Amino acid sequence: DQQESSKHSNGPTEDKSLIKAEGTINIILVGDSGTGKSNLFSRYFLNEFKEDFISTIGLDKQIKLINYKNHLYRVSINDTAGQERFRALPLKYFQNADGTLLLFDITNQESFDNVKSWMQDLQKNGKGKNHRIYLIGNKIDLSDRKINQDQAQTIAESLGLKYYEMSCKENINVNEVVSRLIVECINNLITETDNGFQLN
Repeated sequence: DQQESSKHSNGPTEDKSLIKAEGTINIILVGDSGTGKSNLFSRYFLNEFKEDFISTIGLDKQIKLINYKNHLYRVSINDTAGQERFRALPLKYFQNADGTLLLFDITNQESFDNVKSWMQDLQKNGKGKNHRIYLIGNKIDLSDRKINQDQAQTIAESLGLKYYEMSCKENINVNEVVSRLIVECINNLITETDNGFQLN
């Protein structure tokens, strides 16, 4: 089952009472315009959903302080523009990203067809094997589905990606998927040593 709906007891939690962060995790949201990046951004940070979101121009950024296993991390999430004329803007953010959520709309064939193009940009400009990328099929609350799970899973496997589905409108899997990616990025950031944990 590609939908991960269970909570993880040892996952990250927000803790604003702590101040000093041990490291920063940079996550970017990419994909065609209209795939729901801004609503994922808004749902995760504000628990809000807007039907009439205006397309992002350039970049929108928010930061959370996350307490994971008694260590504090700064998590920066960047919502990028999907329009072609802004396509070059996120490239520098690819280079600094620890994790990426690559979105397509399950009711929009073109957004799915463009996944490979986005992956080419990520592979060309990202951190290589240290860059965690999830493919996200968004808008599973809608009935006019064009892309089924098997199609999406097949392309995800061919690209070496993990695949998840979500609905930002109904708040299905948003926090679970983002938290899972954050934990993977944190675990990639630190190395366990005889004396504790060491930042890579």
